[in-house]
Amino acid sequence: TPSPSKPTKTSTSVLDHVSDHPICPESSASWISRIFLFWVTPLILKGYKTPLDDADMWELQESENAETLVPYFKSIFDSTKPNKKGRRMANALLRSQRKLFWYAFALRVIDVILGSIQPVFVNRLLTWFGNPLAPEYEGYLWALALFLTPALKAVIENNYFLNTFRAGLRVRAEIQGVIYEKALKMSPSARAGSSVGQVLNLMQLDAEKVATFCQMLHAGWSSPAQFFVAVALLYKYIGPSSLIALAFTLLTFPLQAKLLKMQTAITRKNASVTDNRVKLTNEILQGIKAVKFYAWERPFSEEVGRIREQELKNVRKTIVIRAVFLMILFAIPTLVAVITFAFFIGVFNNPLDPADIFTALSLLNNLRVPLMMFPFVINSFIESRISIKRIERF
Repeated sequence: TPSPSKPTKTSTSVLDHVSDHPICPESSASWISRIFLFWVTPLILKGYKTPLDDADMWELQESENAETLVPYFKSIFDSTKPNKKGRRMANALLRSQRKLFWYAFALRVIDVILGSIQPVFVNRLLTWFGNPLAPEYEGYLWALALFLTPALKAVIENNYFLNTFRAGLRVRAEIQGVIYEKALKMSPSARAGSSVGQVLNLMQLDAEKVATFCQMLHAGWSSPAQFFVAVALLYKYIGPSSLIALAFTLLTFPLQAKLLKMQTAITRKNASVTDNRVKLTNEILQGIKAVKFYAWERPFSEEVGRIREQELKNVRKTIVIRAVFLMILFAIPTLVAVITFAFFIGVFNNPLDPADIFTALSLLNNLRVPLMMFPFVINSFIESRISIKRIERF
């Protein structure tokens, strides 16, 4: 797995210590073990037999350690030129893990190709069944291809998710490290403009949102690619009826965009409310002696409760919008299948050929994932964009 360049150490670090955690076996695993993830098996078996605790967890590899990641990211950040708006955080984060992102990109390309050709093998196998003159070995070959394709896809997909989650972990460690380091070095005048609660929100919530988008980054291009490839293959097998599926899906985009816009506005508004609540709570705890001495518990409690109620009100709105959003997402694939076959049979009067019908069903099933994933990618992108702006202002 690609790892960031290791900065030269000039002094002994406080992290240079003997850990009680076992060494991660991935670093010494063979290439076969890395491909099929066999190196994880001992931990899974141990967890199956007895509950795992902290002592069972592996020590972080050097490439995942903040001691390596943060100095490397700072050097990348300093050498990154700001864009027209004066921002460079996003570009620096991408550059710091570009090898890992490109590796995940290659895996995702293979994964999309394997997922797209699987329905083609279904069609060829069913066509072979319907042709008594076809050679027998041909059927075995198509059956073998139909067996190997999802197996290979599972291996590629697992490695893809492992590396995207690893990229997210590294990005989160980089963000948290630079924020923590700056918070320790801030002057009293600079610290006056940022509360402890705001810093904690940046390190916990905002860093996590950026890391989540890093995990979904490649779904931003692969979901549309999967969708249009599936529609193209549908047109090949069932003709103009596939365009109905495309048209119906496109008609739902304005509604989804409206819901995402509403959720983004509420998320941005709720971020400031959360900062105010955490700031007030921290101030109360810091001045708890004065609060107790003057018996100010009730007014401060009411004020915190008022801000918290406002925060919960925004959270409830977000949950309602998300529920409507998910209802639309889960309904679209089923409605697309029903409408497509209704037009295929009732309007265009096409015969029910098993090879084409089962291939179309397989392709419509392939549409389910990109239709559900793409809106989540857009939502994650919007949230991470807001978070990066908040981090850069700090």
